[in-house]
Amino acid sequence: MRGRTGSLFLAVLLAWLGCGLGQALADEAITARLEAARTAYAAGRFAEAGASLNAAYRDGARTAELCLAAARTWDQAGDKSRVALWLVRAHRLDPSNTEADKALAALGVRLPGPSLPLGSRLGPRALVWLALAANSLFWLALTLARCLGRARPKRSLALAGLLTGWLWLEAGLAVFGPRLWPVGVVAQETAVLCAPEAGAEALFRLPAGEVVTLGLLRDGFRRVTAAPDRLGWVPARTAQAADP
Repeated sequence: MRGRTGSLFLAVLLAWLGCGLGQALADEAITARLEAARTAYAAGRFAEAGASLNAAYRDGARTAELCLAAARTWDQAGDKSRVALWLVRAHRLDPSNTEADKALAALGVRLPGPSLPLGSRLGPRALVWLALAANSLFWLALTLARCLGRARPKRSLALAGLLTGWLWLEAGLAVFGPRLWPVGVVAQETAVLCAPEAGAEALFRLPAGEVVTLGLLRDGFRRVTAAPDRLGWVPARTAQAADP
């Protein structure tokens, strides 16, 4: 028994050390990429700086501040589609960031998908904590009323239950919305086809920087929706996923 317990402890310890080492290496890689981005930006090599910021994002540095820095960098490089991409990512990570909202409005970009009042002001993590707090207070109040032998007003209970349920709805939409309604940005002007085939009829064209809802992926084509009556298929490489 001791041998098995010791082996298990050793395995857990090695796994923990491996995770710590992996995180440390990731942090070092992110720091190096951010430094490379600063150097390239200062030298006027904006595309190179944007590529370094993208690598840092892929390594786990997923913050609204990094996305806004990348948007400014690609703006200097003159790439409108990447500016829109990074602004959408900044908004997804932090809906309360007014800088990202103002920049999106200036570009004329409107994000698709449903939006609830709190979801446009608070991030997913904040909404989950708010829903948990409301849920805990609701059940704590019920428990205290029962322990003290006090009457529980039905209207107040119904109102509190509706409020708690609404907060959970907001939190659920914020967490799962990007998966249910994935968003992408058109990388270059492209024709939208009626079918996922190279020779299919073109329905309309989408400009670079257009924000669309991403659908099915089939035979190298992606179904996109730009509006309720504007949907079709584009080459998958032209619609880059924006969700973090």
